[in-house]
Amino acid sequence: MLIDWMGRSGARAVLLVALLAGCGGASHHVGGSRHVPGAGRPADSALAPPSVGRHVGSASCRLLPLARVPFAGETGVYRAGPLTLVAGEDLAQQSSGSLASVSGVDTIAVLTGNRPASLMVDPRSAGRFSLQFTDPTSAWQAANGEGAVRFPACGQRIHRFMGGITFRGQGCVLLWVRPAGHTPVPMLIPIGDTLRGCPAEQSRRTLGSAAEPFLGVACHPANSIQCGRVGVGVTLKATAALVTVEIAGQLVTLTPPDPPSDLWSGYLYEADLTHGPLGVHRPAGQKLWFGEPAVTPRVRLTVYFADGRVASREFADFLHPGFG
Repeated sequence: MLIDWMGRSGARAVLLVALLAGCGGASHHVGGSRHVPGAGRPADSALAPPSVGRHVGSASCRLLPLARVPFAGETGVYRAGPLTLVAGEDLAQQSSGSLASVSGVDTIAVLTGNRPASLMVDPRSAGRFSLQFTDPTSAWQAANGEGAVRFPACGQRIHRFMGGITFRGQGCVLLWVRPAGHTPVPMLIPIGDTLRGCPAEQSRRTLGSAAEPFLGVACHPANSIQCGRVGVGVTLKATAALVTVEIAGQLVTLTPPDPPSDLWSGYLYEADLTHGPLGVHRPAGQKLWFGEPAVTPRVRLTVYFADGRVASREFADFLHPGFG
């Protein structure tokens, strides 16, 4: 994982007050009333950002003791324009039971470039979603976070802001990244094994066979199936806002590549490798699996573009005995 406290099992917290006490920052109004993220209608197929008439918190430029490592191997990475959110776990694989009440994960926001940028939750998003990157000024704010946060440039090419996100309910969360002086760009975060609320306008773009996902069992030692983890990789040259793969009825959100790479990757956790579409049948007495007999589940690749269009394709895919 990127840093020790971002493990999949220990990242959840209903309130992130202890963490946020070190994040700092002031708040100001840019017009209008305070926005409280809540249930709303699904995002429109034609993406258009709402007005900025809302309360905006400002994150602090305080330096954080985080290693300068790439994010390509991380899970739960969501990127739009110059801003990247690193959650450390795929929020699409959150169980429905855990989403009945407010949940949260520690999150790092990474800003690149020399311009500030703001991140805003679109009120049309499904479910409830809030940002936790500023010092709470009241118990209400500590519990509910912010609907919008400004990240200053801090005089560095890359700056990391430690904070968190909280959420409740299932659906596709739509956020807007507004780089100073540039057009807002969308960020999509599916939560709870559903794409409900994501843009639904079909694109004329096609996904050829070159985009067929690579599936491989990602266990240690090699050729073991005991960990129940499957790696997923998709080579995609087109610029996308979100790439997902549905495999064995479970949704996987892929991490965007670091340029110049074009490999999107992710992991399906807690996969059933003994029964169902991913069931591996080994000869009697054989503990390891070397790819025979073949396992060929159907998978569905879905790509969301920044203009609100979506393209998808289904494949009869092969499960390989190794990944990476």
